[in-house]
Amino acid sequence: MQCEPPHRQKRTYGLTLCRESDKPVSLPAGRDSQPLDHKSSLVGILVAGGGLLIRTSTEPPMSTQTISFESYSLATGSQDGHMTTLGVHSEVGRLREVLVHRPDLSLRRLTPKNCKGFLFDDVIWVERAQQEHDAFVEKFRERGVVVRSLGDLLSETLALSDARGWLLNRRVCPSAVGLDFANELRSWLDEMPPSQLAALLIGGIAREDLDFKPHGLTGRTLKPEDFVLPPLPNQLFTRDSSCWIYGGVSINPLYWRARRPEAENVEAVYRFHPRFRDASFTRLLPDRTNGALSLEGGM
Repeated sequence: MQCEPPHRQKRTYGLTLCRESDKPVSLPAGRDSQPLDHKSSLVGILVAGGGLLIRTSTEPPMSTQTISFESYSLATGSQDGHMTTLGVHSEVGRLREVLVHRPDLSLRRLTPKNCKGFLFDDVIWVERAQQEHDAFVEKFRERGVVVRSLGDLLSETLALSDARGWLLNRRVCPSAVGLDFANELRSWLDEMPPSQLAALLIGGIAREDLDFKPHGLTGRTLKPEDFVLPPLPNQLFTRDSSCWIYGGVSINPLYWRARRPEAENVEAVYRFHPRFRDASFTRLLPDRTNGALSLEGGM
């Protein structure tokens, strides 16, 4: 969740915060790292991407906001015998739960030739980004914060047949991969283990990754390095594809076409994963179909 006002948001490979007391906190991060004091906002700039706050202090807000998005209320459930309440009601309360995404295959797909098309200025040293991310996550855990990995959540979600069908219907459709290629690609993905499928739905699929020979013209004319499903390297910035507003989460329509499938992955998790399916919160769904509306953080 991005709690900071839009005019203060920025994207960088700096640090994020984990304030639990008035004592300044410094996390080992990149070039933009700086101590956090008691006035620091609970809003993240990840070492290797933007984190999403899921749960801070649970005090109710002093006032409510009316949001003109389509909303769905989910039933209250339990986890480990306790009632679960998700939401962000404070910028300075204790951070309890956060959603992050570890640098992965999608960043390895970047080349000097294609990186601009994926909204990156240059390729990234993935191993170093992973090291910094892991150090960052460890600091969270040392302070008792529950860290949720988007890759793990998506893998667990795709183990559910209804969730897998829902997401593949949206990611692998004729308009996205070609009318003569959609069915055989879908058949291949339907049989794939959840962890591998999750990795490819974020990391992308190149023609050379296929273990079958396409029969249609679309698949047969692709070069080995051409993407069947483009990678989503910006899935790293979890603060963009969704944001928590008090007791609800907005699944955002992203501006750039290269980023729009990120929201589909995130929505599948919020709809079907047991952590969220059985929790009490409101799901806010702006229209993502026509590209006329865009909403994201981190700019």
